[in-house]
Amino acid sequence: MKEKYILGITAHPDDHISFAGTVLKLQKQGYRYAEIVLSRAEESGMIKEGERLISVDKKDQEEKRSKEFSSAVRLLKIDPVYQLDLPNIGVSYEKETALELMRIIRALQPEMLFIHHPDDYMNDHIQASYLGLEAAKIASYSFRLDLGKNWRTPKVLYFEGVNPINAEVLVDITDEYNQKLEILKIYGSQFDDRGFQLVEGTSRYRGYPRRTQRAEAFEVPKNYPLWEI
Repeated sequence: MKEKYILGITAHPDDHISFAGTVLKLQKQGYRYAEIVLSRAEESGMIKEGERLISVDKKDQEEKRSKEFSSAVRLLKIDPVYQLDLPNIGVSYEKETALELMRIIRALQPEMLFIHHPDDYMNDHIQASYLGLEAAKIASYSFRLDLGKNWRTPKVLYFEGVNPINAEVLVDITDEYNQKLEILKIYGSQFDDRGFQLVEGTSRYRGYPRRTQRAEAFEVPKNYPLWEI
């Protein structure tokens, strides 16, 4: 039987925290999770003992980030992982990047694709959203078939970051929440108490209308309607 894939396209290694609970739930249903990470967040600063450092040793930062991401990959069972090494705070819409994303989508033929929302607060996230949605669309066209057989991902969803979205899909992650927190804790050099406050508050807020303790929110792109429920 053909393996069922979920694919995430993220700007930075830690962005999958926003939808990690949903990934964990779907993995229980037999899905595999793959991720394309556009940059390594090499200039995002560092937190030590709860304080953000003013001066950062670049080598130490790179090693720390690499170890954190490797640990998260193991815990979230991300396989395969694609790292494109675009510049942090410099992700931009480029044709070649869109084509590479398209090639990967066609190769994996995912059932679901999670991408950033275009109204996010950070430009890297916004550009990643444009790239991800465009790649999903052109992957379905009879276009550049030298880069793989065309494939239309049935479900493409924007995931919720810092900015609230128009929540059209709410996924109960009550049973997966503690494991999601373990993934968040891995990124100790990047998240302080505010990061936990965001995850705690958002999951409770989205759980209320879902009539559960915890939930994650998603939005359907207006120009990429769902083919399947």
